[in-house]
Amino acid sequence: MTTESVVDAHHHLWDPARRAYPWMAGEAFAPIRRRYGLGELTGVLATTAVEATVLVQTVGDRAETVEFLAQAAHSEGLIAGVVGWLDLTAASVADDIAELRARPGGAALVGIRHQVEDETDPDWLARADVRRGLRAVADAGLAYDLLVRPDQLDAAGDVVRAVPDLRFVLDHGGKPPIRESGKPPFKERGKPPISASGNPPAEDGGVPADERHAEPPVAADPAQAARHRGAVVPDIAAAGSRSGVDAASNVDGVGTSDLSAGGMVEWDGWAQSSGAAQWSAALGELAEAENVMCKLSGLITEASWSDWTIEDIRPYADRLLSTFGPQRLIYGSDWPVCELAGTYGEVLTLAGRLTDALSDVERRRVLAANARDWYRLRA
Repeated sequence: MTTESVVDAHHHLWDPARRAYPWMAGEAFAPIRRRYGLGELTGVLATTAVEATVLVQTVGDRAETVEFLAQAAHSEGLIAGVVGWLDLTAASVADDIAELRARPGGAALVGIRHQVEDETDPDWLARADVRRGLRAVADAGLAYDLLVRPDQLDAAGDVVRAVPDLRFVLDHGGKPPIRESGKPPFKERGKPPISASGNPPAEDGGVPADERHAEPPVAADPAQAARHRGAVVPDIAAAGSRSGVDAASNVDGVGTSDLSAGGMVEWDGWAQSSGAAQWSAALGELAEAENVMCKLSGLITEASWSDWTIEDIRPYADRLLSTFGPQRLIYGSDWPVCELAGTYGEVLTLAGRLTDALSDVERRRVLAANARDWYRLRA
């Protein structure tokens, strides 16, 4: 199955030589603590089906948003939208939005985001000044990206109901605790592995790909993972998972669907007291509000950076699909943060695998149309 085009609705650009990124401190983030500009973006997308992107803020600095709008203006249409930052607690939010729109590239402003996950006040989203700011964002016709931790999902649910006219987007599936929850008790079958570059393995000695069992290379540490930058598979459905798989068409231990035929794993085997179960329950309540979409993004960095497999990710992605449906999911790469755990090619391939149970029309919605519609991207 091929995809006509892809919209990457969540990626970043940055330059540590120009400004500080507090979240990037620490040795673990050293592999990505370098400049990622428009040139690097066009390079990594060169062999993909990605035709448009949404560039998302990385720090609470309006100057960064001004720079992002200017970069969008010089991207020849590649950066179709910018989710920027401004101080939501200020009384001047409406004027601040108008000022940003008057800047070069201002027409690309499609949303606002604040890194709520870093707020220590559990009631930050309930503050009167924040909600006043969010109403101004809604009045301006922009979307608002919710970057929250799992323990903040209840507060997120309250705010999407309190500001029903605002189009919300939940980033990174609400950041499920994949790494902490351990490996699920099943293994996928029936699909070939992918290489570290994201490309499907070449035919080897006349043996069909779906009959080979070789384990693809897996990075031993985050730094090694980040070095695996290479070509991206143009047909994201042509490749398989990171883990070795065989030609059978069943699922060990769960057995409710046939993945080789495009079935979806339904598994809610998390202990009730576990973080995953709490994430799942809060996610369901949030999804009841129709003014919120969810990004299928950032999942590999919520898993083990060095040895994640599609088996680790699938239960959480299926929960997102069953909760929001393909009409309310939006694909994003979270590049270059994703390079801590895998290449752009692996993320794009993973998106294809996680949506392989959908029809062609549904897949097009997740991988392109939903982003265009919800963010109101320029043609």
